[in-house]
Amino acid sequence: NELTENIDLSAYQLEFSDYLTTEEQSVHYKSVISIPSDEEMTINLDQNIICGVELTGLKFLELEGYIDTIEVEMEEVEEVLDDFPDEIEDLDFENIDISIEFDTNLGVDFVINFNLKSFNDDGDSVVMSLNHTVLHDDIFTHILEIPDAEDLINIKPTRLKASGTVKVGGNGIVSGDQYVGGKVNIFMPLSFIIKDDVEVDLDPEFVKEDISDQVEAVTIFTEIINSFDISGTVNLLTSKDTLNFDVGSLIKPDTLLTFSLKPNMSFSDEISLTREKFDLIQDSCYIKPIILLDKTELGETVKFLKSDSIKVFIYGTLKAKVKIDDEENDQE
Repeated sequence: NELTENIDLSAYQLEFSDYLTTEEQSVHYKSVISIPSDEEMTINLDQNIICGVELTGLKFLELEGYIDTIEVEMEEVEEVLDDFPDEIEDLDFENIDISIEFDTNLGVDFVINFNLKSFNDDGDSVVMSLNHTVLHDDIFTHILEIPDAEDLINIKPTRLKASGTVKVGGNGIVSGDQYVGGKVNIFMPLSFIIKDDVEVDLDPEFVKEDISDQVEAVTIFTEIINSFDISGTVNLLTSKDTLNFDVGSLIKPDTLLTFSLKPNMSFSDEISLTREKFDLIQDSCYIKPIILLDKTELGETVKFLKSDSIKVFIYGTLKAKVKIDDEENDQE
């Protein structure tokens, strides 16, 4: 007859010697067979009793020594990014710092092969492959700096994917309560490189004005306070229909005003509107500001601070013919 019995050994631990190699160490067991002395039985020479032990579910609480390299594939992670503001669509970040800070108490070195890929809706993509060794006894290696991270962001991505492998091995200690985690730190200073033909497109605003037919000319005075280190040109476009502001529209908007934008200074300007110009805003219309930024020189950047702003104050004077009726004479 064959008899199988399961014995729970979860409360027991095996201790290996620190002085012997793993090839010289083994697990021994001893079987004791007791035959009842008060029962009569016949035993033949060809009969035998075989006792076998199988150890399963063996777990190590801790391993110390040289650990053969184990490679683990990281689960691919995809992050959907929020849309970038339209105002910086054509601006390139000068520098973006992205770092991965590893939180680990693993007692052995590991090597991470890391792949980052960014995508945008136009079909553009940027791929970066990184190889980094984390030394368990050197905290300075627990931070992975991603070089040229601005290349990932300057395509204005809508998705970011991360994947890779981790190789663990070498001399050290590994136990069941050890872990590897991490967090991603992103620092994006508002420092930009302005390329050719950078246009800041603002939303149109509805304007309703009743201008008398007796008005011959209007002089517009502008006071501009610009705390940004940028220069350029501001065009005020006008149209009766907002669809005319769209790229590709067959009917183009008219230009009402054009004035220069000077960097980091306050200044004033004076512009005269003829009757033809202020007919454009007669009754009601939409006005849309378009800011054309000047290109930065090689190595030059523009920094935006939270306190920076552009303030424009506009006021004007009218020139008109006024007819005065008098009992004795008429004057204009």
